Amino acid sequence: MDLVLGTLVLRWYVFAFLACFLAAGACDLGWRRTLVFAAWVWPLAWVSELASTRIGVPFGLYHYTNATRGHEVYVANVPLMDSLSFTFLAYAAFCLARGALGRSWSGVAVLLLFYVALLVAFSLLSPWFLSFNNMMSIGSNVAFIGLMAATGTPLIIAGDFNDVYGNLGRRVMHPAGFELASGHFRTFPAIAPLRRLDRVFYRGDITPTAAFAGHTQVARRASDHLPLIVDFDLSPPSTTIESNGQSPH
Repeated sequence: MDLVLGTLVLRWYVFAFLACFLAAGACDLGWRRTLVFAAWVWPLAWVSELASTRIGVPFGLYHYTNATRGHEVYVANVPLMDSLSFTFLAYAAFCLARGALGRSWSGVAVLLLFYVALLVAFSLLSPWFLSFNNMMSIGSNVAFIGLMAATGTPLIIAGDFNDVYGNLGRRVMHPAGFELASGHFRTFPAIAPLRRLDRVFYRGDITPTAAFAGHTQVARRASDHLPLIVDFDLSPPSTTIESNGQSPH
């Protein structure tokens, strides 16, 4: 039961698309044909994934890292959500094929209606999920770092924090003794930056001297995020000299 709940929480977007497929399919094909469609697509997709991870047929040889094993349902070595995704992807392809062949555009229309509604909901809810999940994960890591290192130990934590609402510093990093070094640069998406998702935090006897986001053509092609560059002065604090000229031990 824990794995089922974990799968629903971790892969909620897959089940949202699956629900759209079932609803659109019911309007387009009827419930019976929709369920039959799903009943043969999912096993075929799972067998294809299983064979690919073992002998490289039909998708080429690859492997899952099992990083989420114990947090979501796996069928053999394939995550349930992965092969399950083929059901709504195949239905979308089926609708487009019928439309392209001039047989029926009704399926495409119904599918688009449900998918547009889902994408609107996703665009509104995903920032909350990303922000909440990332703060929980980053918060636990920062707590671990705080236990392992003394307060005065110089530390730099940087990366894509998906900090959509800008709450990470105030809620997690500042209470742990970290300050923002990178400023508030927009870094995502690289082609036309709109969001400030990336951060560089620091604490201890180091000083940020400059920060900027790279806007070169190479930077825009290398990733969907612009690189965030911060210069630090790592000069150690001056050593206190006692009156006898000896450094304190």
